[in-house]
Amino acid sequence: ALEFHLDQCFDESATQVDVYDAVGKSIVERVVNGFNGCILAYGQTGSGKTHSMMGNSKDPGVIPRCATDIFERVSALISELGEGATVTVRASYIQIYREVLQDLSSKAPAEDLKIRRDPKLGTIVQGLTEHPLSSADALARLIDTGNRKRAVASTLMNSESSRSHALLILQVAWVEKKGKSFAALNLVDLAGSERVSKTGATGQNLKEGANINRSLLSLACHLHGLELVSPSMVRDYSLRSFCAELKVALPKAGVTGTPTCLLLEDHMLRDTPVIEAVNSLLAAGEIPGLFEPQELEPMLAPLKEEFGQQGFKYRTLFDFFVARVQKFLHLALSMDPSSPTFLLRCESNPALYTRCTMLWVGQLT
Repeated sequence: ALEFHLDQCFDESATQVDVYDAVGKSIVERVVNGFNGCILAYGQTGSGKTHSMMGNSKDPGVIPRCATDIFERVSALISELGEGATVTVRASYIQIYREVLQDLSSKAPAEDLKIRRDPKLGTIVQGLTEHPLSSADALARLIDTGNRKRAVASTLMNSESSRSHALLILQVAWVEKKGKSFAALNLVDLAGSERVSKTGATGQNLKEGANINRSLLSLACHLHGLELVSPSMVRDYSLRSFCAELKVALPKAGVTGTPTCLLLEDHMLRDTPVIEAVNSLLAAGEIPGLFEPQELEPMLAPLKEEFGQQGFKYRTLFDFFVARVQKFLHLALSMDPSSPTFLLRCESNPALYTRCTMLWVGQLT
């Protein structure tokens, strides 16, 4: 059974004010005091994430309330810092659509922006536009412009389903006689996890849903300290393709001891040899013949010293490697139960039953 620890639960009578007071107010206060903050909406498609984060003009959600609160606090901060002090607020608005970063706040949205690691600024999006703001209304206009560019579509579960993850970055910087300081508030409206059998997604929507689920799993892996290995989405995925992916994932888990999650999606499991190889990996922690003898020796060399300390617990160095794979490698199989071959594939490969825990995507956290 899954166990969850919650700080707050809201029932159907909760208002947007209730949500903001419990979730947003304290984080905004910390941001204005120089600490970074993040508010993230996560859940199944149609569950009300965008409504909670954005709201509407009559009943604003978390994001516009954060903006109003920040500017009220900025005015107080300027008075507190004294003569000569300046405080600036800047905003950026981006979406992640089908694993591509796009700038929603520029006049000509740049495709495929790149994430970089800056030694001084930390993680940045190269080329992302930053807009100086003078009021909460200015931010509302920026968001409204960005939302018109954001990818949405109609599904059976949501008439205006977000097809991208949206991130609004508010930066607060101030300069005074003692020095300068900076903090960022990241406000995230994730696209919802989906089950094809419920959303009725086809064609473009189906591909979007696959990317949404993949990125949500990546987030879940990060929260659990797992490194995600996600094979390329290519046509005619074969046993050869799968083996090439495994030669990357298995050494991470078995040699370096990195907790790793290998994600395999439904279209990769249609080839019988591939799903039989998955069954073998689940059942025994290995696929016979995957590595050639000349590949094994240099790959396993870093384990020799630790293997020597195990006494007679493992018969061979390769057995020790397999035991580490079973410990550190997690397989996530994304399969569509509405497929006519779903039951047949599971029944023909019993490790899918005996070695896996089945969760509907809507329950994945």
